[in-house]
Amino acid sequence: MACLCKYCARLNTGSRCLFCGSALSGSVVRERTAVAEAVAEEPIVSAVPSAPAPAGEQKNPMAIAGFVLSVTGYFFWLGCIFSFIGLAQSKRRGGKGKGFAIAGIVISAITVISLSLLFAFVLLRRV
Repeated sequence: MACLCKYCARLNTGSRCLFCGSALSGSVVRERTAVAEAVAEEPIVSAVPSAPAPAGEQKNPMAIAGFVLSVTGYFFWLGCIFSFIGLAQSKRRGGKGKGFAIAGIVISAITVISLSLLFAFVLLRRV
């Protein structure tokens, strides 16, 4: 049997509205012919509405990008810049992505120190 949701006024079958999620216990029941006409006229929409991610689950893309660029090695300088930006953003977002940002900065620093030692060793070898 099809029911009309009292909150969003859409036709549904079942105990919960597919569009707004409310219970359909006190909804008005329509006749089969009226339901068939209304369903034919109703636009096709997704059965599950897309909802934005909850505020607690937001990611910090700059911190993640900084970490990934730092790990690649070739773009460690970009990784260091993105990681610092991600660290600043994590302070505004309540700590989201702080670990990735710090790891990106540390990996970039280790890469800079390693490359400096490598170049110094190569230059001293030639003398």
